[in-house]
Amino acid sequence: MKIFRILLKVLLGILAGIFLVIILLVIFLGPVGKYVIEHKSEQFTGRLITLDKLKINLFTGKINVYGLRVIERDKKTDFVRINHLFADIDMGKIIKPVYRIEHLHLEDPYIHIDQKGMTFNFDDLLTRFSSDTIKKTKAEKPTEYFLEDVLVKGGKINYNNHDYTLIAGIEKFQANSKGMAWNNPLLSMTYGFNLQSGGTFNGAFTLDMDKLTFSAENHIREFNLSVLLPYLTPLRKVKKFEGYLSVDMENKGNFTDPKAIAVSGKIDLDRFKITDGNGTEMTGFRNFRVVIDSMDIARNTWKFGTISLDEPYIRYELYPEGDNFSLSILTDNQPAQTSAVHADSNVKTHSAGTSNPFLIIADYVKEIAKDLIITDYKVKQISISNGKADYFDHTLQETFALNVHDLNFDIRQINSGMGRATADLTAGINRKGLLIAEISINPNDFLDFEIKYDIREVNMSDYNPYSIYYVAHPSIKGKFNYTGTVIVKNHQLKSDHKVLIEKIVMGKKIKNQTAVNLPIRLAVAILRDPKGNISFDIPVEGDLDNPHYKLKKVIIQVLENIIIKAATAPYNLLAGVFGGKEEEFKEVVLDHFQGNLNERQLNQVSKLINAMLSKPELRLEFRKTGDPAKEIELLSYFNAKTRYYFDRQKTTPVPDSLSAMDLDAINKINTTDTAFIHYLNMKIGDYSPLNSTMDKCIRMIGRDLLEKILNRQEAKRDSSLVRFVREKGLPGNRYNITKSKDPAEIPEDKLPRYLIFYSVPEEH
Repeated sequence: MKIFRILLKVLLGILAGIFLVIILLVIFLGPVGKYVIEHKSEQFTGRLITLDKLKINLFTGKINVYGLRVIERDKKTDFVRINHLFADIDMGKIIKPVYRIEHLHLEDPYIHIDQKGMTFNFDDLLTRFSSDTIKKTKAEKPTEYFLEDVLVKGGKINYNNHDYTLIAGIEKFQANSKGMAWNNPLLSMTYGFNLQSGGTFNGAFTLDMDKLTFSAENHIREFNLSVLLPYLTPLRKVKKFEGYLSVDMENKGNFTDPKAIAVSGKIDLDRFKITDGNGTEMTGFRNFRVVIDSMDIARNTWKFGTISLDEPYIRYELYPEGDNFSLSILTDNQPAQTSAVHADSNVKTHSAGTSNPFLIIADYVKEIAKDLIITDYKVKQISISNGKADYFDHTLQETFALNVHDLNFDIRQINSGMGRATADLTAGINRKGLLIAEISINPNDFLDFEIKYDIREVNMSDYNPYSIYYVAHPSIKGKFNYTGTVIVKNHQLKSDHKVLIEKIVMGKKIKNQTAVNLPIRLAVAILRDPKGNISFDIPVEGDLDNPHYKLKKVIIQVLENIIIKAATAPYNLLAGVFGGKEEEFKEVVLDHFQGNLNERQLNQVSKLINAMLSKPELRLEFRKTGDPAKEIELLSYFNAKTRYYFDRQKTTPVPDSLSAMDLDAINKINTTDTAFIHYLNMKIGDYSPLNSTMDKCIRMIGRDLLEKILNRQEAKRDSSLVRFVREKGLPGNRYNITKSKDPAEIPEDKLPRYLIFYSVPEEH
């Protein structure tokens, strides 16, 4: 009995000790684990890991980690931070060994990603824990695991790319997966997050990790594309890249084959805009929408619903060195940080092209398109509404500007299996012009088409920069109407164009070295019918595959032939040419920079005064009008050429008055002359080809001075007119001189003038 009592005491003591150890283990396992992690983490992971609190329950298998921090190699900043990590492990399975995690929850996780080239701040961890560094036995059994509930909420990711000075991030990241297992290759999850730069993302994703096939449902709202600007600036001189992308898309594919992708859904891109380095809008639109019924690249089937583009805009500027699009492309000797693209940022040169999303997309498209021939497609409707385009040609002596507005285009249906598709096009041209076109196209060959068009009411004076450059004569008045048909089949062009120019009046010859020597004014006078109109046909044919065939050159040759024939064979065309003189009673046309009225103008005013004296009840109003911007432009050209002439050619100061010989020499200076342009660039310190010669002339002379000169000339003109009217005996209460405030009264030819208005004073 005594031995039994001793054994019992020993057993109870052992049990008490074991129980005490268990209690101590339960109580202190968390702190011990925290101590081990914090003091051994750098040895095993290469990173310092700290915890605020660690709680482990061996009985229930629940683990709670609070304030987990993985420090960067600099031992200052956080690489990973998790506010609360909760794991619920099935302890009964571990001894088999089978790892079954019933719950794995992460609250407020934070990750910092740093990239330079193709190097990331976590590369050392990938190297340390890569599969290549883990030794395995030949008969190693796969680890059996079951992860039943994974939940991430409140996540945040900060991304810093040093190659593009890009700082971006993800906020409010949520992700949930209901099952992962060692013997099940399917991985499914739902996700959602916000971008710090703007935009919300959510969707669902399923991946077969054995076959690498996937299916996804993605929804994007108002993704702000401006975050991509740093990736674009190394490629182009761009100051702004804006737009808001929204997507509702379902897609399937395989990561091993870029062509194995099928897509359906809707894409909207709103408020898109790209500006050049000077902040000028190059292109943009209000909304671009693509509705994809089904698109299967592998099966070569492309089924679209509606493709619409609302309020698109494009600005195209032509310079002697190229156009604004080609000149905005950065070259190897013109890096982004030295250009005018982003004066307020330190944009690096493109040193990590393999990580640029624009280049990645381009490579992906090239890979898909390499062997792709689209033969099966269908689009229910393609439409463009309220489009606008501005075209500027700075290669002439004066800048040519063309504005296309209210452009609407509509194709009702286009189908690879149907006959010809038809489309309608309408657009406004400058102030009053109109374009109407009907298009018929072969959906299986876009170079097989027919266009019937009608262009109406285009002001001839709008094209004066070309008229002056090529034929040395501006158009003072005239409406241009152009109708015709263009047929292209088998790369053969056949077209017929009918031209009607109404009430055309050509101005004086302007000396220049670019124009052909043709008797334009004589030809126009002969070609006009009794109503002041000119009409003729221009048939054009040619082989579009012939590299020497230039449509523009052919049309100019046809026009030259018509004008030469009219000028050399006038006798049968002179009947009914002369009209009345009513224009003399509507306006007094002046010359640019004119002071005192000349003899012709005084004779015209004399006829007006005689009419007024014979009609004592009438009151006469001389209403001044013109285009100050055009006056400033031409005056800046003249003054800049004057300074250049006396500074570089005569090397003397500019005199108070110019001789006829000096004036003739100044007028002969071409504003496109490279020496003159170099003089301008040097004077104002601006060698940018994107700034026009006109703008540089204005900056050199000074807008304030130019406006003062114009005001003095205008006052001198008015004094000359008043003095002459008084001499003719018209009382001061019978006339007045006013200035137009109506933009609609700005003349088409931009020349200053006095518009004549008659009125009868009301009786009192």
